[in-house]
Amino acid sequence: ALQLALCRGPPTEAAAAAAEEDLRAAAAEALLFACVRSNEVKQTVLDGLCGAGQLKPAIEQSGAAAACKLLALLRALASTEPSSLVAEVMNVELAAVVVECLCKHPEDAAVQRWGLAALGALSMAGKSFAERVS
Repeated sequence: ALQLALCRGPPTEAAAAAAEEDLRAAAAEALLFACVRSNEVKQTVLDGLCGAGQLKPAIEQSGAAAACKLLALLRALASTEPSSLVAEVMNVELAAVVVECLCKHPEDAAVQRWGLAALGALSMAGKSFAERVS
């Protein structure tokens, strides 16, 4: 259910947009907490979010508050063992999405911190992620 909350389409009204942002942030934070506890949970979330291509649009559609939580989640997922699973399941375009998010929120320290941490974890997961950014 938390994974589904991250992949909902963009809302139509301003109030709905704020609620959607809060929902994405809360879902990402809950998934992050679960991922920190277990590599098996990381594998499940990695397959569910990244295998279906749902994390990329969630990051692209998020404001700064949800983006920092999603980037922290991405960083945790990129550290899943074995790293070959990350390279197999995760789309290399996520590295470019992280860079775009960093550019979209240049003044937000949390986005910058977690975005750079996510890029570092992605580069450790596979050479293709590092090549995509350069």
